[in-house]
Amino acid sequence: MIEHHEAMLVLIRAGKVGSAFALARSIFESMYRGMWINFVATDQEIEQFEKNDKIPLTLGKLADAIDKGYRADGRFADLKRRAWKALNSYTHTGLLQLGRRFTGHKLQPAYRDQEIVDVTTSTTTCVLVLVSRFFAVHNFADDVNETDKLIASYGAAARRERSAAAKPAE
Repeated sequence: MIEHHEAMLVLIRAGKVGSAFALARSIFESMYRGMWINFVATDQEIEQFEKNDKIPLTLGKLADAIDKGYRADGRFADLKRRAWKALNSYTHTGLLQLGRRFTGHKLQPAYRDQEIVDVTTSTTTCVLVLVSRFFAVHNFADDVNETDKLIASYGAAARRERSAAAKPAE
């Protein structure tokens, strides 16, 4: 997961944004699989995974199990619902990926800066969320706090926090 994330950033810097976006799905999926294995899966399910190299749940079922196991109030199911179609489109050369291969009538990539920011922020958050939950399960409270501060310091979480702070008290 971390290597894919690092490769994604290298590809973006090299102007290979389409290939970078194709890796985003693997990063999201790794977060779900890692969180399931880290805390939700039974010993028998982990043994089956080790034996067959296959998790017996769809990503939607993984999301539901993670929400229940981590008491996440549907956040992972909601994220899957909102992001999965686009992630698949980028990974499997769907319309989102194809549509960004052209600038006007020229065969020239057309990825907007905000799209790149959104994808890199989302995938970075996936890495940090998995790391945070791993630390939590293994009782590294200081590391959980530091990782959670990183999550809150940028992207959507930081925008929500700044927005809430800017609102007048009622």
